[in-house]
Amino acid sequence: MQDIVDDDTIVKAAEADARSDLAAADKRLADARHDLAVARHDLAVARHDLAVAEAQSERDEDDIKQCKEYVKQYRQHVATTLKLLNAAQEAALELYPSSRKRKREERVDEAYKARKDRWNKLNEVLNKRKKSQTAETCGFSYVSWSDVHPIFGHFRELEFNKQDLPNGIKDQLLGVIKVYDDLTKSSSKTESQVFVFINAVLCYLCKDLKNDLVFTYEGDVSGSYVIADGKFKLIMSDRKNGSKICLAEAKKDNMDQGEAQCLVGCEAVSDSEAKVNVYGIVSNYIEWIFLASKNDGIYRYKTPTIGCDGFYPSDHQSFERVLVDIYSFVCMVINNK
Repeated sequence: MQDIVDDDTIVKAAEADARSDLAAADKRLADARHDLAVARHDLAVARHDLAVAEAQSERDEDDIKQCKEYVKQYRQHVATTLKLLNAAQEAALELYPSSRKRKREERVDEAYKARKDRWNKLNEVLNKRKKSQTAETCGFSYVSWSDVHPIFGHFRELEFNKQDLPNGIKDQLLGVIKVYDDLTKSSSKTESQVFVFINAVLCYLCKDLKNDLVFTYEGDVSGSYVIADGKFKLIMSDRKNGSKICLAEAKKDNMDQGEAQCLVGCEAVSDSEAKVNVYGIVSNYIEWIFLASKNDGIYRYKTPTIGCDGFYPSDHQSFERVLVDIYSFVCMVINNK
């Protein structure tokens, strides 16, 4: 019994110490904020004095230099105070770490109310599919289409305006694909080989958009609220607005599995980068599916199938229709067309 009482006393003492440390951190934070306010006031006064000094030509150069020196000193004071304020905030968060989780959950509640239910259901699946119960996150590849179909399977039609292809791009691509295909005909079809052709199509279609897009290969993605992580084969990012198109290759021609991994990854991107819309592409080169993960649901578009002899398009019309779809989809993402 005495041991229990002692343990209770120790716990209470620890709690009291923690509260005392938190109060001290709050006091330091308040002091830092007060110092920052004083420093900003002094900086405003110094700037006013400098303006008066420069406006009055009768003032000699020594006065102006002195005022400039004051401004420089007060700027250094503000910078130092800001560092102290940040340090105090970090100290408070370290003493009360659960506030980090609470702030993250508040951000989710405010910015992603429409997604929250979807994310909660997805996290239930991810918790079951984790490699081990001690793992904090679940890799995309551990999730199957049957796992997430109840969450993502009610697709809406993704619509976008069709754009004209850049002049000569289809013939240029056919020439490149013919060379690649001739060089690889004797070897068996591999995932790396398929991606070479997917990448060639995207690179040629987007070469006139090089000032708008950045290609990142093997891009890492990790959610915060969504407990998922993994790699996308390719992430295409808009330089101006940060919109992203995440590419998942359909391995072994399993388009359903590719869609599952792509959508889980898109949700992780939306979570970690606070994006309302995240776009995806799933392809095995012959088939292409476009996806859009939005607050109100999942949008999907499937292109025609490319008729091919090996990797070379035997049906040029279907090939051109697919190229138009891909180019138009990318233009829609980066230009909101």
